[in-house]
Amino acid sequence: IALDSGNSERKKIYPEYKAFRERPPEYHASYEGCLYDIRDNFSDAVHVVAADGWEADDVMATVARMAVVAGKKCVLCTGDKDGRQLLRKGQVNMQGRGRDGLGLMEWKYFTAEDAETSWGGLRVDQFIDYQILLGDDVDNIPGAPGIGEKTAVKLLKQHDSIEKMKTAEISGSTGKVLKSFWNDEPLIRKLITLNDNVDIKNVEL
Repeated sequence: IALDSGNSERKKIYPEYKAFRERPPEYHASYEGCLYDIRDNFSDAVHVVAADGWEADDVMATVARMAVVAGKKCVLCTGDKDGRQLLRKGQVNMQGRGRDGLGLMEWKYFTAEDAETSWGGLRVDQFIDYQILLGDDVDNIPGAPGIGEKTAVKLLKQHDSIEKMKTAEISGSTGKVLKSFWNDEPLIRKLITLNDNVDIKNVEL
């Protein structure tokens, strides 16, 4: 079980990060009791881990990298879309939330192939660039003004990556927007990209 821990490194470089997040509802306090139950009853099978200054997503990124390096398969149990940048064909999959045919929430198994289908055919290794162009309203991270999902997909299919876009001749209003956005892109990349090399430690409950 991965937890957030300490002062966010992202908040340090961008104080507006998650600035508009509402406080967690009161029932979140019950999670602490669940963690104690895990410690007392499942400590031989389940570890509660964190990395000071980093979020749970970064912990998962590190675990996923370690699994791939070790030649093992990894399933990330998360509904956070940021986890999709960690997907690897045949190696890293997700068990995430989705809606069934009736619009009800359910847990679904999500593979790299599923992700590529849902992103209009983009490769999983393009997801970070895709998210950089869009930004992330949930985390208060700005993207390229006026660039929506369809335009982001079109640009990446045409140019393959943001680095190649920077040297391409992109005409019209889109080109003007991107030319201005490139100044902010390095910071946005730092905020969007999960750190897969954090110092993971067991949490003492």
